[in-house]
Amino acid sequence: MKIFSAKKLLAFALIGSLAANVGCTKDSTTDTNPTISGTSTGAGSTVTAGQRIAVIVTVAAGTSRKVTKVHVDEDVIGTNSFVSANVFNGGTSSDTTISTTALTFTIYYKVPTSYTGGQKTIKLTATDDNKQTGTANVVLGSSSTSKPVSFTSGVIGAQDNTNNSFYSFSNHTSLNLSDAYSNSAQVDAAFYYGTVNMATLAATNDPTIQGGAGNIEYDKDLSNGNQGVESFTTKNATKFKKATDNSKFDPTNLSYTNEQFATFYSAESSTESSKVANLKAGDVVYFHLDASKGGKYGALKVTSLSGTSSSTATIQFQGYIAQ
Repeated sequence: MKIFSAKKLLAFALIGSLAANVGCTKDSTTDTNPTISGTSTGAGSTVTAGQRIAVIVTVAAGTSRKVTKVHVDEDVIGTNSFVSANVFNGGTSSDTTISTTALTFTIYYKVPTSYTGGQKTIKLTATDDNKQTGTANVVLGSSSTSKPVSFTSGVIGAQDNTNNSFYSFSNHTSLNLSDAYSNSAQVDAAFYYGTVNMATLAATNDPTIQGGAGNIEYDKDLSNGNQGVESFTTKNATKFKKATDNSKFDPTNLSYTNEQFATFYSAESSTESSKVANLKAGDVVYFHLDASKGGKYGALKVTSLSGTSSSTATIQFQGYIAQ
């Protein structure tokens, strides 16, 4: 039997160790995530509700992997959230199952019928056979350059209060009765305090503030020659919706476009009305201006509310409107 010296045995051991290390290095190749990208004919162009847009999708797996699934989401305009978009299997699924190292294919995205303009984003996600993912966003449509203006109302008084009772969202100014009468086309809202509706903002075409029996009167004694709202030459049809969830609107976000304000408004489940009643500090209200003022959308947040009568009640709010 052949006998090896201790030195030779040590040498053999070292060689075996090196071989093992080399083998481990070869077998432990680091995985890389799959990649995905998308291009669209709708990028940077006008996108309309109900439009069907082709998006070319390219996926590639990492080393020694295969892409097994592609998922598509769409953004909810006016929020930072995404929801699944059904673009596969005839518009019934947001996923497709595949098995490939690389592939380019076309999907067809249908713009929701509730879409009101602005940019629309779809998010593509590729998953491989090791559950690793890669994502990419595809932006559809052109963004409006109309950014909102922030304004503070100052103190607005109810119908028998000494402070101005009328407000122009478009001009960001309050008006007293005489000025509102002379410039009625500017007035978007009037503030009053009622026995039922309490603190209320109303459009000047709202029946509640037209004077007469049971209604709100801004010129009770006709001391201004009957300049009450019922005598205004123009009565703007401003519409309001009180937010059911104040947290959905971020008053610090000054990047909202008119389209996004419109989405907030249309998505709000509360009833549209020519007045918004029972206001409280902290309430968020979405508004839609009269067509004669461009039909612009905006929002306000009640920052202060005090008093419990027509002579003592006052309101202050922070407002936002696209220009």
